[in-house]
Amino acid sequence: MALTRRIVPAGFLGLSHVLMASAGAGTIYVEASAPAGGNGASWATAYAELADALGAAQDGDVLLVAQGNYLPDPARLDRLRSFSPRSGVTVRGGYRGLAGGGNPNDRDPRAFVTVLNGDLNGDDGDDFTNRDDNSVNVVFLRNVERVVIEGLTIRGGRANVDFRRDGGGLNAAFSKFVVRDCVFSENQCEWYGGGIALLNSFAGEIDIINTFFVYNAAGRLGGAVATYTTSPRFINCYIGNNVAASGGGFYVNQNCEITNCTIVHNIVVASGGGVGAGLYNNGGVPVVSNSIIRDNTGTSELRQFWNQGSGVITVRNSTISGLNIYAGNGNVNLPANFANLAGPDGFIGTRDDQPRLPPGSPLIGLGDNALVAPGVATDLFGGPRVVGDSVDIGADEFGCVGDANADGVINFADLNVVLSSFGLTTDQGDLNADGVVNFSDLNLVLSAFGASCGW
Repeated sequence: MALTRRIVPAGFLGLSHVLMASAGAGTIYVEASAPAGGNGASWATAYAELADALGAAQDGDVLLVAQGNYLPDPARLDRLRSFSPRSGVTVRGGYRGLAGGGNPNDRDPRAFVTVLNGDLNGDDGDDFTNRDDNSVNVVFLRNVERVVIEGLTIRGGRANVDFRRDGGGLNAAFSKFVVRDCVFSENQCEWYGGGIALLNSFAGEIDIINTFFVYNAAGRLGGAVATYTTSPRFINCYIGNNVAASGGGFYVNQNCEITNCTIVHNIVVASGGGVGAGLYNNGGVPVVSNSIIRDNTGTSELRQFWNQGSGVITVRNSTISGLNIYAGNGNVNLPANFANLAGPDGFIGTRDDQPRLPPGSPLIGLGDNALVAPGVATDLFGGPRVVGDSVDIGADEFGCVGDANADGVINFADLNVVLSSFGLTTDQGDLNADGVVNFSDLNLVLSAFGASCGW
């Protein structure tokens, strides 16, 4: 295939419940290193504690949260305290802040990591040791709507108290909200949903977009996610190395849409061998589209999916280990051939995982554009969601605007591709897919010169 990947416009973010902040919304600044006593009116007078800022925030307010570590209970005494935004509040992390030098409004959730941390005593050990002091639920939502949680790392929850034994990272019921560009890591629960538990049947309008779930654990079902909620959407998410008795990745009890997600290397540990390491469906009707579901505690199809009772799993245009029951509907049994899934630290299931498709991956262009989530224009890493004639399978889209040779960065090599084909009617260098290589394609390279493809 030609190296050129052509851009197909994916539209603008159009979810009615995503656009939270009105013209009159207030902005509240939060920075962990700020002096005590701030009022949140500017970076210079920022709140030092996110808990205090949330206490002051009203419907329509947007909290800009600088890099740093934030505890649900700054006094480190009450495990039952959680971060609980009111209706209409947006919590947006990933800002440089004043302590980082440079422009405090610079935002990059990967570079300026903003952690909502349940580790109250700061003593978490490996393999979920030293967690008895941790917050029960790092984020707790009840009867709220129009909440946005964005650009945050949510870690260290331990849900093991009374009726709060689900959703160590986020426990939500009777609420409508969006989670975007977040990382859920090292959260655990005794029952369901180590990372996230969606517990009611009436919320709807729950979107989890461009989010990592890595190394979360559930004592029963749903290492990363458990949902009893009608039709939450999981879009461009990575679910890797989560663990549960069964349902290492997902436990689904009702409806659920999983689109362009990558669900790999999740683990089931029930005696006799757990089932559904990728997804365990108990009477629900989940729909999985354009997704990678592979290598979850083995290679058999039943280790990827388990269907219980009267439930029906629909799988479309996805790659599945051991494809058998779900053959057809555009499904394949093809490897992703990730370039460097473990990332710089060498361990699968940490926040630096790189579930990126390499050049030549058989999953490039195998998705169905009609199944792409409407209103979501980017992939997991912030690049365009559709590059080329057809969307890729999984959370990552290979290539980006101006990347004529598809190596992940826009540089002189891309300029050379365009100039070498200048004036010709060829795919090679035709970045805007108008049928000819001309100044419009040259401008795409020059406009993005020096950039990389997303995060």
